[in-house]
Amino acid sequence: MDISEENLASFKEFCGVTENDIAVRYLTHCHGDLQAAVQLYFQTDGVLNEEQEDDEFVEVPEIRRRRNSSDPSFRDHAESSAHSRRSQNAVVNHRSAASSWSVVQPWRQFLVALITLPFNFVISTIFDVLKFFYDLVIGERLPAIADFRQDVANFRSAVLEIYGPTRVEFYDGTFDEAFLAAADANTVFAAYLFTPGSRYSEEMVRDVLTDNDFIETMLNFNVVLWGADPRSSAGKDASYKLRLSTFPAFAALSTRDHSMLMRIEMPMDARQIWPLLRQCALEEMEQREEEEFRRRVLRENRQLMEQQEREYRESEERDRAMMAERRRQQQQKEEEMQKQQQEEKERQDKIESRLQGLRELREELSANHVSDNCDQADSIRVIVRYPSGETSQHKFAPDDNTMKLFEVIFAKPNCPNFFEAHYGFPRVRLDFCPRRYYEILSDHRQSLGQETPPYVEPKTFRELGIHSSLALYINDVDS
Repeated sequence: MDISEENLASFKEFCGVTENDIAVRYLTHCHGDLQAAVQLYFQTDGVLNEEQEDDEFVEVPEIRRRRNSSDPSFRDHAESSAHSRRSQNAVVNHRSAASSWSVVQPWRQFLVALITLPFNFVISTIFDVLKFFYDLVIGERLPAIADFRQDVANFRSAVLEIYGPTRVEFYDGTFDEAFLAAADANTVFAAYLFTPGSRYSEEMVRDVLTDNDFIETMLNFNVVLWGADPRSSAGKDASYKLRLSTFPAFAALSTRDHSMLMRIEMPMDARQIWPLLRQCALEEMEQREEEEFRRRVLRENRQLMEQQEREYRESEERDRAMMAERRRQQQQKEEEMQKQQQEEKERQDKIESRLQGLRELREELSANHVSDNCDQADSIRVIVRYPSGETSQHKFAPDDNTMKLFEVIFAKPNCPNFFEAHYGFPRVRLDFCPRRYYEILSDHRQSLGQETPPYVEPKTFRELGIHSSLALYINDVDS
């Protein structure tokens, strides 16, 4: 029968096929009824079995009317159809017999296949090589630059022109930009691919875009909707990414892990989209809340660990500081003790040095034995009183130097090592010691923190105004 070009084009556009043979077979099988052919195509998944009986999909209204009537032409057609089926059954029986014959002789088929294998391999290889060079030289060329943004802008303009303003707007940007916008908003990304103005999908798309439940779902969950014409470069790229082959098509992606949440091809109305989209959005929201909770718990645990680590480091630093302070104090104490010991040692050494000097001086004076018994008529009688209460008497000439008196007194064993002599009333210090003793006595006074008077050269008794007698008192410097 003759099939109109319009029905062929409509069938190919609606079913997404490119071969005329498939469209002709289905339209011929359905006697030119476009709607029945489309339904049969989707119910048989594009595979038409010629041996099956005519079912309800090929019984178009005209055929049903003629079948119910007593039209002779219909009976002739039925008889011819029965004859055709008998012929087909005969062919099937013939094929079954041939199959049985091939089973009986399997070695013949094996030998034929083995002999023809090299020839088939060579022929297929040559064909593939020639096809490669043909496609390389003369094959179809894809456009060098694809303006995805312009494709989306054209799609939005076509949607606005055909369907008018809608409450749910398509994102103005490329597929990747829309996905990033949804990721920044922590929401679901949805893509709706269709051809604006297609007469077979226009009503379906209009029902989806104007459905209140669909609009509320999109707005309540803040879903980012992106769309493009599948015939454009942007639409083809999105179809490849979303694995879509039949249009119109609706898909939703998770911006959390880039997984596919839903994918529906050829949705007839909004009820096929919004319930599943709502469920996916709710699950995605729960997943995000759960991840946010886990991140918050992890962040709190990390902060707690950091705080504990910080406190531990601070405590460790304090302990180290305390230990360092203790070591410093201990070291300082040891240094002070060493210093004191050193000072004490130096002091003892100085004392020992002074005592050694005094012993040497005393031994020297004892060895010289200065005379202290002058028999002159004008001799001066000297009485010396020591700190122990003992006394000694001596006589010197008026012109004798008082240093002789020092030598006599210091040679006495009851004389202290460090002393001063005073006489008269009020008491006057008698400067009668030699410079050697003065230096030792000055060092001793400085070690005791006492003031040291300047050194005065010893004088004679006459120069001091002593004429007859002298009472001299010895004072111990250490007492």
